[in-house]
Formats: sequence, structure tokens, C-alpha cells
Amino acid sequence: MRRADELPTSALPRPAGATALRALLGAVLVWAGATGLAHHGRWSRTWRAADLGTLGTVLATALPVVALLAAVLLASRRSAFVGAVAGAAVACVALFTTVVTWTHGVPVACTCVDSAVRDGTRANVEAVIGDALLLALACATAWATRAVAPDGRPPPAS
Repeated sequence: MRRADELPTSALPRPAGATALRALLGAVLVWAGATGLAHHGRWSRTWRAADLGTLGTVLATALPVVALLAAVLLASRRSAFVGAVAGAAVACVALFTTVVTWTHGVPVACTCVDSAVRDGTRANVEAVIGDALLLALACATAWATRAVAPDGRPPPAS
């Protein structure tokens, strides 16, 4: 019988709820990616109006694609951690750009959790909270999907 520290990382148990977190984060990222691609022009215009220039156009294209790739990675136990980290990166960039957009007085056109164009402080606060919750979900999923040995130790480096 192999010792726990000799088990391949894919054979190690995951914390309870990891599958549910993967499914929830994956669904949110698919939705975010699909709405991001559907509203690409709106994102680009909003971020350019917030003085993000060409970076806004690049982000408007890259974020939805990365969100969809992260969702695909979350479908497999072996790549779930990488998918969760990519989801956290998407959430960080979305949160940052939402705050930058808000501080420039531009209505937040579309966030990872809200695709409606609404003006006003309440809508912007909701957008920031939604992106922060997405970041928290991605971090919780990354924590739950990391490889853990049966005795609670991380697996040995290979």
C-alpha cells in the first residue's frame, strides 16, 4: 500500500463542497463570459470613457475569453485549481476596472454579475459588491480544490 505522501495529487481527497463550489463558479464564469462577449462594444466604450484607452478594448476582449476558459478548466478535478485561480484573476480585474470606471463618473456598463446599464451610486456599489463576491467565490473554490493529503498536509513537491 502506498503512503499518503506518495499518492498522486489527483487521487487525494478534496474538502467537502469542492464539487459544488466548482459547479457554481463555473456557471457564473460561463454567464459572465457569455454576457461579456455579447456586450463587447459596451464594455469597450465604457472603459475607454474611463480613460483606460486601448487597455479597455483589450480587457473587453480578454476578460470574457479568460472567464470561459476558466469555466472549462473547472469542469475537471485535475485542472480545477488553475480554473479557480483564473476565475479569481478575472474577478480582480473586473473589480479593479469597476472601481476605476466608477471613480471617473462613468456608469458601470457591465460587470461579471450584472449586465444592465444603470447609472447612479447604488448601481455602482452593487457592481463592486457583486465583483467582490465573485472574487470571494473564486478564492473559496481555489482553496477547496487545492490538493490536500489525507492527514491535512499539502502533497510533496514533485
